Formats: sequence, C-alpha cells, structure tokens
Amino acid sequence: MTEDLLDNESITNHEAEITLDHGPSFTPRMRMFAIIFLIGALGMYASGGAGYIIGTGLLLGGIFVISSRHGTQISLKTNYVRAYHDRFFVKSGKWLPIAAFSDICILKISKTLTTSDLTGAVSTSMDVSKNEVFLMTHDHRKRFLLKICKSFKEATAYAEEMAEKLNKNFVPYNPKLTEQTKARLKHRR
Repeated sequence: MTEDLLDNESITNHEAEITLDHGPSFTPRMRMFAIIFLIGALGMYASGGAGYIIGTGLLLGGIFVISSRHGTQISLKTNYVRAYHDRFFVKSGKWLPIAAFSDICILKISKTLTTSDLTGAVSTSMDVSKNEVFLMTHDHRKRFLLKICKSFKEATAYAEEMAEKLNKNFVPYNPKLTEQTKARLKHRR
C-alpha cells in the first residue's frame, strides 16, 4: 500500500491552477542598474575581443535581475502550495501540503515612504501599507503568504474566497503565546 502511495504521480506532479505574482524580486534601483548592465553588455560586444566575455557576464547578470520575480502557486487538485521564484523565466520552489495550515488570516504590514526634493527641505510621507493574506498553522506561529492586496476590502474578499476553495477557517490573526513569551512580556512590564 505504501508503494502505491509513493509511486502516485499526483503527489509529485503538481499543476498550479492558481498563480499569484507578488512582483519583482529586486528593487527598482537594482533593476535600473541591470538595464545599465545590459547597455554596457552591448558596448562590450561592440568592442570585440575580451569584451565578448565581459559582455556575456553583464548580459546574464542584467537578464537575471530583470527576469527575477516571486509569487505563490496553488494546486487545488493535489492540495499543495508553493512560494516560487521565477529566474530566467523558469519557476522553482518547494511544494508544501496545504493540510499543514488550518486558518487563513489577514495581516496589515504598515509602511511609510518618505521622499524629499534635491535640497532635502521639503519631504513628503506616503502610506504604502499592504494587506497580506496568509495561510496559518492552528497556533498562528507559522505562515505562508498567499497574496498581497492594496486594500483591506480586497484582502477580505480574497481571504473569504480562498477559505471556501481550500476548506480553511477565515479567522483574525491571534498567535498563541508560549510560556516563555508570556514570561518575557511579564518581565517587561
């Protein structure tokens, strides 16, 4: 019976029915440098000789940075999920069983972005908070990112939809505190 289970292709061959792209892996500044590398690679190719070797390195580095993205894939048929990295247009990542997670929660990640003019005299702060939908274990100590949403309303709608599709509980984030954490918090007061 275990041989049938181990030889079952549905366990090892997962087809993603849902793919969620979280965006580029590198910052906009790094992607700008990658474009400069690509332009430098063209210049190296034009110079000839050793420029072909250096140009190839710059070209591969630039394509790597520009093509790198990350996201989440869900296989509803096999009930597995993975965080993927897309490099050189090839997705890779480890598939995890959805059964390890019992809840779906929304976490708001608060961030502010401050920009200023060239002199630094005038600065503007913008709220760039994100609402992230996670699969959580029953104690909410381990999590797996499903989707990044711009608004709480969008995150709530998505969390309710996925809770129904994956047969999970949509609950507020409430991590269970260990005795060690409780003692540390009591000591701080």
